[in-house]
Amino acid sequence: MPNLVRAHRAVFALVGLAVVAILAASGWFMVSPHTRPQPRPTHVAALPSAQPSILPAATATPAPSAPPAVQPQLLVIPRLGVQAPIENKGIDSHNQMEAPDKPFDVAWYPFTAKPGAGGNAVFAGHKDFAGVGPAVFWKLGQLGPGDTIQVTGANQTQLQYQVTQTWDYTLSNIPMASVLAQGDGDQVTLITCAGSYSRAAGYDHRLVVRGKRMA
Repeated sequence: MPNLVRAHRAVFALVGLAVVAILAASGWFMVSPHTRPQPRPTHVAALPSAQPSILPAATATPAPSAPPAVQPQLLVIPRLGVQAPIENKGIDSHNQMEAPDKPFDVAWYPFTAKPGAGGNAVFAGHKDFAGVGPAVFWKLGQLGPGDTIQVTGANQTQLQYQVTQTWDYTLSNIPMASVLAQGDGDQVTLITCAGSYSRAAGYDHRLVVRGKRMA
């Protein structure tokens, strides 16, 4: 597979200047952990000084804790036997999503959400790899609704997600604005190659798998 490295770079050539503009305009480079509004302080009417103990002292209501957000380190897909270290990747000088360096690692993109932060954490991995053959997401197409995806953070916190949808897009029609979109709750999105392969153009489809956080 002499041209497979070049072909695999195409899977990460999903984000051009238009997508970078979408990310910036939508504030996706500034994703932060979801926090809930603090409760309003409790006020008690003043009492006559001669009766200071008629009512108990007001106590503040504890603020609800925010969902845990983790720096992702390991992605596990039990059904597929995947236990993949996670690399932090971004957008290169050609405005393309950077690929993971190793065939059995996955890339997480910090311009998307941290897992557990209430947004969409986006990951990508190789389907196969030059000189290796099948890689980390070789069997990703076998996942379906109800299957689980686990993300373990640097603090060993483990977050569980359940697959809700899968899509198979032609390379020319993949809707990156939807793939990267935030605002629909705590979820993960996995991307890899699919379809037919040619030396000239690489794979002609992209597989997208989405899972939502389990309670």
